Amino acid sequence: DRRDVEGALTHAIAMGDVERAGRILRAALDRSMSMAEGADVAARALRLWLHEFGAAFVETDPAGVVEFLIGLITLDGADDAPSWLDRVRRAHPHADGELTALIEGAWNEHHQLRGQPREAIRRLHLALDAVGGRPPSRGLLSLLHAATAGAHVQAGELDAAGAVVEQALAHPTGGRVADDVRVPGIAAFVAASGGDLSRADELAAHTGRAADQLGLGDHEPGRIFAGLALVELHLERYEHDVAGRILDQVMRASDASHRLTLQSLATLQNAKLARGLGDAAGAGALLAQARRLYAEPDAAVRHVLGQEAVEQALRFDPPTAGTLLADLDRFRVETPPRRAHVAPL
Repeated sequence: DRRDVEGALTHAIAMGDVERAGRILRAALDRSMSMAEGADVAARALRLWLHEFGAAFVETDPAGVVEFLIGLITLDGADDAPSWLDRVRRAHPHADGELTALIEGAWNEHHQLRGQPREAIRRLHLALDAVGGRPPSRGLLSLLHAATAGAHVQAGELDAAGAVVEQALAHPTGGRVADDVRVPGIAAFVAASGGDLSRADELAAHTGRAADQLGLGDHEPGRIFAGLALVELHLERYEHDVAGRILDQVMRASDASHRLTLQSLATLQNAKLARGLGDAAGAGALLAQARRLYAEPDAAVRHVLGQEAVEQALRFDPPTAGTLLADLDRFRVETPPRRAHVAPL
């Protein structure tokens, strides 16, 4: 009743009441779309539930199984999630649109966690196609546009992310977490990264107010994106002290979220702050930390990380910048200007 998810799960597991644990997990998912509360206990409860009921529920409630898998992927990576998703697909070869969208959404979570946003985006397009391009207002599917925009951010494709959030803002699903918190939070970050600082400030404030009204914790991804937007805003204004204080809060929240994608974004922002302060060692260490977060980063993520390496080289070791720049995707719009900048060096 007090929404102490960790305490409730601990008692349910101690009693061996795995079915009750499943109901508690379901309530937590429905309430906040996040399983970050009592993460270790929640992950253990999810695995117990899958072991006890997973095989039967694959047949009778496949959507419930997939939603739990999404929570588990977020919490601990769930290396066994692909086999469960394949099992659901085999059991329901003619799945309806919403189940298909959930399955593809789960694959998106798996690929984003591994640092593969390009494949995640492909899966999300399949999910959106399955629901006719318009996510329903309930449950995890209401977050499809936010997930798509987040994958584009992970890939460094801010224009594409901006197009997705603008469409989502213009055509809300009716789900309050998605419409009022997650999408505006990502939109704030995109706006700040593109230099539209006043709009970023406005969207970040809206996100915070809505999250407060819904009782969402600091680990809510929309709040974290809004925080990153404010960090970017203050960095652009050379207000490094303010940016640092906000970033400390964002780093703690991203760690609590157990989402590697958010931890990586926050770590890269921290590297940018260190670079702005002239801390070469700190910036390099943070970039190395961001690289270690992903198991199998694709070309898009390697490009994003490579961009920060180039920026650090331009600041601290200009002769090496040209070599690092050669590793970037030459077809990305931001690469030719950087080549022109480096050429005289």
